[in-house]
This record gives sequence, structure tokens and C-alpha cells, in this order.
Amino acid sequence: MPLLEHRTIRNAWLTTIAVALVFNLGMVASMFYLKQESEQRLAAILHSLVTTNREALEMWVDDELATARAYVDNRPFLPSMLQQWQQQTSQSGDNLIKHSLDGMLRNHHYLGYFLLDRNFSPVLSHQQRQFDRSRFSSLFEQANLTQLIQGKVLFLHSLTLNDNGRPLLYLALGLIDAQQQLQGYLLFMLDPTLQFSQVLRLALLGDAGESFAFNQHGVLLSQRRKQHSDNYTWQSSSLNDIYGIDNADPNWRCRMLIDQQVRINASGYPDQHGTRVIGGWTWSSKLDLGIATEINFNKAYAAATHTQHILLGYLAFTNLLLLIIAFGHWRAQRQIRRQAQLDPLTGIANRRAFDEWMRRALVNQRRHQQPLTLMMIDVDKFKPYNDQFGHAQGDWALQQVAQALAQALPRATDMVARYGGEEFVVALQYTDGKQVQALAARLLAAVEQLQIHPSSAASHPVVTISIGGAEYRPQMQLTAVQLVHLADQALYRVKADGGNGFLLAN
Repeated sequence: MPLLEHRTIRNAWLTTIAVALVFNLGMVASMFYLKQESEQRLAAILHSLVTTNREALEMWVDDELATARAYVDNRPFLPSMLQQWQQQTSQSGDNLIKHSLDGMLRNHHYLGYFLLDRNFSPVLSHQQRQFDRSRFSSLFEQANLTQLIQGKVLFLHSLTLNDNGRPLLYLALGLIDAQQQLQGYLLFMLDPTLQFSQVLRLALLGDAGESFAFNQHGVLLSQRRKQHSDNYTWQSSSLNDIYGIDNADPNWRCRMLIDQQVRINASGYPDQHGTRVIGGWTWSSKLDLGIATEINFNKAYAAATHTQHILLGYLAFTNLLLLIIAFGHWRAQRQIRRQAQLDPLTGIANRRAFDEWMRRALVNQRRHQQPLTLMMIDVDKFKPYNDQFGHAQGDWALQQVAQALAQALPRATDMVARYGGEEFVVALQYTDGKQVQALAARLLAAVEQLQIHPSSAASHPVVTISIGGAEYRPQMQLTAVQLVHLADQALYRVKADGGNGFLLAN
């Protein structure tokens, strides 16, 4: 393939690659921006959900604490009755108090209650349950006891599960009499599967997410929506693997209470069921528990993924379209170049193509120190032939001569071109003066074999040609114009001698 076509192909493909590269980089940047934007948006949603859940849960607990406080405040006789029971002076109010506490359970869906004296001995309980001090370990922490003595209502939870295998959540009140003396304690046990868990479901993203609470030991304090049984064990290792919490460090909660951050993981991680999710969590200093929200990764990124797929499809389609356009452009350019370098009459190379080829060939021959021979060819007595038989017949004769010359020189390194009018030029690379004699004889014979009837002015029985040659050697330092001039001079001598011959210039 000629060097010119190589350049045409190269330029067409370079243009295509440049356009495709810019377009693809733009699309990749857009998809990267879309991913970053989606992560930021989902991180903001998670932050809002976690914060909302924490605030909702704190408000619900505040309401439950206020209800418990109001229950005791509306029954000022409780501390005195408890004192009498402790002194074993009266049991008359037993049924009255039990009926009141049972009503409290029914109205608020509590699991049970314990009425304890100052020594934490049970005085009254729901369904005569036994009070197990080990299950209410958080009650006996000194800080909590101090607040109960001051008459405060506390929301507490314990690592130990209750009889039903559920986390133990309860409200604790200190019973203070009119003389501001502590007479006992009242505990209401909450059901974590009811309001406590339902409050955490208020701020969810459709059916794609869930929220839950957990204590410092990684035990769930609320029911997860995916659970189909009363299994409240949450892997403690997840605290570290997912949320970066080292729950072996006794001070990890303290550090979280100081910065009050909402931690977010929008990149995705496997939850305890192996499903990929995104999530966020925070620690409530008020309730002394953690609150987490998780959203299914695929559903959270569904819109962004759909948009990415559309962009990828558009990218593939556009790249294919660019390839088609580039290929069409290359074919059109190649056709234009070929037409621009072909002689429209004879179908062989024209003067312009020869000049370009000759310029490159001379550079190549100088670099590699190789010879080159140029032959100028003229159809003998062509003007009389044209005048006698007409221009159409003259054109036909030129076409026949051109094809005969091209077929006689099949090497891809050789050039056959129409130089102008009835003149042709042949350039032979890697051919010296000795080799050119045989090639010239082949060209003369090829034209004679056409058996074209000549004009009456011709001196030969068929149309013939005259050939003048000039050999280029690297040490000569000749230009293309000078080499053509030498070959032309040799051609004129041949024609002056009657034509149908070959002469190599000195």
C-alpha cells in the first residue's frame, strides 16, 4: 500500500481515537461523578435516618418515662403502703395496687412489673414472677442507684435476656414518701418487639432498609425486620468490622459520647445475613445504646445503577457510531486520494502522483544508497494519429498503451504514470543501467503487441513508442526535475532517430 494511503488511514484512525478518547474520558468522569454524588446523597440520607431514629427513640423513651412518673405521682400512697408492707403492719392494699399495676401493663403493653422494697426484695410482681438480681445488673450500678434515690425515672437495659429470650428493657423508679425517704423501687419491663422496635421503623427508606438498636456488647435491643424468630444475637465482631468499633476497649463508648458523630458506610458491606448493604450508626448518650440503619445496597443504588447502564449503553453506541463514521471517512478519503492521483483517461497514476512518489523515492534511494532509473516514454506520431482518426480513437489508443505499460511492470516498487498528453513516465527503483535495457525492450514489445493500426504518417506498421532513460545514483545528488530533463533529452534523440527505440542518457 502506498505511503500516502498509510498516512490517510493513520490520520483517520488517529482522529477517531482522539474523539473517542475525549468522549470516553468525559463519560467515565460523568459516571465517576454520578457514583460520588450518589454516595454523598445516600450518606446524607443515612445521616438523616439515623438521626431521626435516635431522636424518635429518645422522644418515645421520654414519653414512657413521663408516663411512669405520672403513674407514681398520681398514687402518692404507694411509698407509705410499701413501708407498711415492709413493717408487715398491713396487706389491705395488696389487691388494689396489683389491679392498678396490671392495668398499667395492659394499657402500655408492658411485659411485667416488680415492686421492690429498699433491700430489693420483691413485694409484688406480675404473675408472681421471681426477681432475679443477676438479670437486672444495670439497676445496681452506683450511678443509677444514686439517680433513683433522687426520685428520677430511668430507662435501663441489661445484657441478660428475659424468660422469652428477649433483651431486657425496663423503666426503674424510686418510690419516695412525703418525708423524702426512699421506701422502694418500681420496675416496668418493656416489650422490645412492640413500640420500641416499631419506633425504629418510622424512619426507613421504603422496604429497602431497617433500623435497630444494640448495646455495648453487640446484643440487639430491638427486633430486626428480617428476623423470623426470637433470635436477638448480633455478632459482636460486626461492630469492629463494619462500624470500626473496638468493643473490647472499655472506653470506646466514652469516645463516641464526646464526638457525638454519626458514622456512615456508603460503600457497602455484608450484613449478618451476607447481603450487601450500606449503613450508618450513632450512639445515644441519653439511652446508653447504639442505633443503626441499614439499606440494601442494590436498592439504594438502583437509580444510579440504572443511569450508569444507560450511560454505558450510550457510550457503546456512540463508540460504534464513531467507528462507522471513521471507517466511512477513511474510505471516502482513500477514494478521493485515489481519484486525485489517477489519470481519469488511462486509469494509471497522474503527474501529481508521480511527483509525490518521485520525491519520496529519491529520499529512500539516498538513504539506502540504491540506484533508480527513470524512463520518459512518448507515443510515436501520435498527433497525426489523433488528427486522422479523431480524438476518441486517440484516447482509446492512449488507454491501450497505458495498460500495456502497467502490465509489463508488475513490481510494486515501480511507478507508471501519464506525464501529460501522449507522454508517459516509468520509474524503476533498485534498477541500474544494465538492468533497464531488458525492461525497456519489454515495454517496446508490449506496445507493439497491441497491433494498433498507425496513421499514414507513421514509419512503422503499428503504433510504437520511444523511450529515453536516465539512471540516478546516490553520489550524483540529482533532483527529480534534473533526472526528468536527462531522460527527456535521451527521448528526443530516440525520436530524432525514427522512434521505436530506447536510449539511456550518459
